[in-house]
Amino acid sequence: AFDIREYATDEPFQIGDLTIRAHPVGHYVPAWSMVIAGPDGERVVYAGDMGPSDAVVELARGAELLILEATLDSNRYDDVRRGHLTAEEAVDHVIRARVPCGILVHYPYERLAAIRAICAPTKGLVQPAVPGTTIDVAAGEAPTVTLPALPEGRP
Repeated sequence: AFDIREYATDEPFQIGDLTIRAHPVGHYVPAWSMVIAGPDGERVVYAGDMGPSDAVVELARGAELLILEATLDSNRYDDVRRGHLTAEEAVDHVIRARVPCGILVHYPYERLAAIRAICAPTKGLVQPAVPGTTIDVAAGEAPTVTLPALPEGRP
């Protein structure tokens, strides 16, 4: 059975031993970031489908992991309301949030090599996820990110 309900801003709800709080983000339609707290105090902030947001930077402060989308090659093609981030903007959010780890998702796979190059100056602080990526998160520690080997010929 499913228990489907609408969530309210910053009102906690539980899934197993995780406590989740939703916060609205700028997008073309309603969209939410999620602050996910584990039983030992570990925190992950996930924000997909969003434009640049100082609020998400603030939400992520003190978290172990910030997961952001990096959909756009350039912001010149986005709506004036800004509903997506470039990889450069996502990296900037991670750096300003001062989290020990940032992961980029929701990007065209053909851009993987370019996004890796954009992340390279962060020396591993920010990395693009690929299918099969695993991340172990523990309170007060930098997450352990394991990226799978990609098939030959993939970036």
